[in-house]
Amino acid sequence: MGRKQAFELILMTFEHFEKKFLAEVEDMEAMDPAYADRYFDKLDQFCRMIRYGIEQR
Repeated sequence: MGRKQAFELILMTFEHFEKKFLAEVEDMEAMDPAYADRYFDKLDQFCRMIRYGIEQR
């Protein structure tokens, strides 16, 4: 995968998570800290897949 394609994949991933966040969180002040933890954990998992590749277990 070339650098341009890799960058596009990263942008698409962040776009997806941004849309998901905006759809699920109506009030930033009332956001559940547990939701934020789960959200950022899942985002981190996706970023690690992009960085290290998808492994079969």
